[in-house]
Amino acid sequence: MSDESFRAEARGDGRVHQSGRDQYIIEDRRTFHVHRAPPGHVPAPTSAEQLARGEELLASGEFTQAAAVLREALRAAESDAREQGLSLAGRQGPRAVQSLFQDVHGPFRDDLSVAQTETLRHIAGIQYALGRVLLEAGEYAESEYVLRVTVGLLWRTRGTHHPDWATAQMHRALAAGLSGRWDRAMSLASDVCASCDQERLGREHPREAALVELAYARLLTAAAAHFHGADAGSGAVRGGSGTTGGLLGRLSRALDRGISELRAERTDWDTARSAARRSERACAAAYGETHPYTEAARALRLRAERGA
Repeated sequence: MSDESFRAEARGDGRVHQSGRDQYIIEDRRTFHVHRAPPGHVPAPTSAEQLARGEELLASGEFTQAAAVLREALRAAESDAREQGLSLAGRQGPRAVQSLFQDVHGPFRDDLSVAQTETLRHIAGIQYALGRVLLEAGEYAESEYVLRVTVGLLWRTRGTHHPDWATAQMHRALAAGLSGRWDRAMSLASDVCASCDQERLGREHPREAALVELAYARLLTAAAAHFHGADAGSGAVRGGSGTTGGLLGRLSRALDRGISELRAERTDWDTARSAARRSERACAAAYGETHPYTEAARALRLRAERGA
């Protein structure tokens, strides 16, 4: 008996007596009361159903509605997490002691039950979808924050070798770049390149690999347009990284550069074109020629070839 029809206090193959909205099952001289839902009653959607709906709205470009649905799903999922004794405040990633004495790539599940692990993974899935919605809606700073939380949860529950971590981290890099934090974006993209075997990812998880390629190509194309566009000759563009000036800004940029093998200002149109072509091939192979991801990659490749 599904909870969409009615809730039973006991089940059995006995005679059924109907009285109004209620039923009574008579079995072995015992009567079991079955509570029927009121007419027209529609049960509230679960957070998993809301996540699926949010992803549908994202695919159709209805970003405002998608964000509203996913935020509601997130509230419900976080409520479930609190009931399980999980706190998300400051605990998106592993504890410091865990990263010191375990494989830094994770996962870190020794203090989590199976149910708690699945709950955190579910929350990460909602956060990832919400982060992508905000990214496509142009809310880059909030998207980067949401995806940072996602990456931490996935690091803790799946590890950095997992394809879900790679896709979330690369979209986080894209959000950081589009918000003007170019050095930070390239540092995050380098994390993905260093943590994942790209050839193995493409072979074993072609769809996730295609999304990584597409997000990376979008990042490089945006960087090429920023640093080599019409205003590339000005000193502000050549030296800019989207962060504020002053000592703290220069220190932040220096730290990001120190751990990144990529340089945003060195990303030219040839690099962007190469990445866009790879992303188009990967999306076509994984999703088909007419899929929206493939069409987006094709449009990106055409943009890169125009150098615009």
